[in-house]
Amino acid sequence: MPMGCSISCATFEKCSTFLHWSIKNKTRSENLDHYLHDFIFVGEAHKNDCFFLMTAFSNVCSSLEVPIANENTEGPCTKLEYLGLLIDSDEMLVRIPDDKIEKLKDQINWVLEKRKVTLKEMQSLTDNLIADALSRGQMKKFREVTSNADPTPLTIPQEFLDLLM
Repeated sequence: MPMGCSISCATFEKCSTFLHWSIKNKTRSENLDHYLHDFIFVGEAHKNDCFFLMTAFSNVCSSLEVPIANENTEGPCTKLEYLGLLIDSDEMLVRIPDDKIEKLKDQINWVLEKRKVTLKEMQSLTDNLIADALSRGQMKKFREVTSNADPTPLTIPQEFLDLLM
């Protein structure tokens, strides 16, 4: 089924949800999750929980002839990137990668250099700021809520600019 077809995403998510359910039932473990085609398996340090889940996942995918992108497979490990965020289970932190921080700083500075910002420009900035933290459905809801805002250019108060400089 070609991507872009109106039912492709829903069908793809049903397949991923089925894989998730299969692994969960086969392993009797709740320590997995997925977002579209990205799966994550979690477990206690120095135990074989993640390896066990990864092996079960690999076996189920193999038996169903579902291809796995081995070049995108990591672990078991204590630090990895998942959904664009860096997860460090040793330090119990989730970080935004440095390249994304730099990109956001550039976008913020671009907005700060302007005296007026259109609603569309501000929405673009806020979308980039929160996109990694929200699911696509939550982003859609956010866009629906902000779509009713006044579309006239916003004037950034000098007091605000002074605080940021």
